[in-house]
Amino acid sequence: MPICKTAVDDCIFWTLTSSGNYSVKSGYAVCLASYLRVHSSLKDGSRVDASTKAFCKKRLWHLPGPQVWKILVWRILTDSLSVGAEFVKRNLFIGSACPWCGEDGMVETLELLFRDCFLVKRLWACSSIGISTEFTSSVRLRDWIINWINYFFTKDDSSNTIIRFLSVLWSLWRIRNEIMFLGKSFSLEYFFSFLSNTTNVALEAESRLASKASTLGSDCHGPLGTLRNEICNHFPFFLVGEKGTCALFRVKVDASWVSSFHASAGWIVYAPNGECYGTFAKRFDVESALQAEAIGIREVLRWATRSNILHLDLSSDCLQLLLQLARVEAMHHLVRGILHDMESDLLMFHCICISFLPRRLNKVAHNLARAKLGL
Repeated sequence: MPICKTAVDDCIFWTLTSSGNYSVKSGYAVCLASYLRVHSSLKDGSRVDASTKAFCKKRLWHLPGPQVWKILVWRILTDSLSVGAEFVKRNLFIGSACPWCGEDGMVETLELLFRDCFLVKRLWACSSIGISTEFTSSVRLRDWIINWINYFFTKDDSSNTIIRFLSVLWSLWRIRNEIMFLGKSFSLEYFFSFLSNTTNVALEAESRLASKASTLGSDCHGPLGTLRNEICNHFPFFLVGEKGTCALFRVKVDASWVSSFHASAGWIVYAPNGECYGTFAKRFDVESALQAEAIGIREVLRWATRSNILHLDLSSDCLQLLLQLARVEAMHHLVRGILHDMESDLLMFHCICISFLPRRLNKVAHNLARAKLGL
């Protein structure tokens, strides 16, 4: 290293940023690159092979059924569900019994949870699609799911069959969580009752969408497709559970943003009996109005789970954000991470409906957000 000929004091300079200052982002990039060099099997930082990526891009997000089901399948295909095996990797112990049969000494894996437990095998065989899983233990779960969905597309009435298939996966995950976190015991009667109700709601919603598309005389691609301006006023972007069979808390949310990066979100909550449950507002710093709307919805979802409100009817007047959340439009880079957080939060609810609300009907939430900023 040549000797500096100018009278300049020495200083610490981080070479991975243009400013010379350390940042968590650049430090994480160094750690990730080092990890990938050691674990060469994780090519390009991903545990997902090319065929799975192609399936997610071309087919997964266009499947029939509630969006939250597709989020669950996506998390299964990318090994991003928090099952027992993932806790073991992080030296965390949460028990070693199978959530279904209760057998000790079993590490909960995705395969065991969704397919390979002897009890789950019987559930698949007794379901409306009657799938045998007796000789599939050597097949990766992601390949097994993709192969079945691709096979269903070759058959008549593929939409209904795929809905029934996805409904089993969703029911297994939901009831597993009730066993793990609510202390419930497994019951065949309850499982098939839950499965039947969930499937019927999804089939009815799909039938309504098809009927609306036929009435308008337009093609429909994906959950909303080219009917975005018509269907968004009649159908929810997410519908998990059956609205008529559970008491829902109704929430209207809006956000306000000013050019100085200051923003806030406001929401009003109505109890199932129609009375006002409360009004809330929160302030934060973001880069755009779209980010403010996204954080506003995320804050409502997290407030609801903290308040143990797991039956929710949420309305927002930001159509652009809802279309991106439903993956009808491409996610903007400024809100992509926030939307992924919201997708994970949606899995916590027993029944949730997210729908579009015109601005003229959302004035209370809008005024709450502006008041928080002192506007």
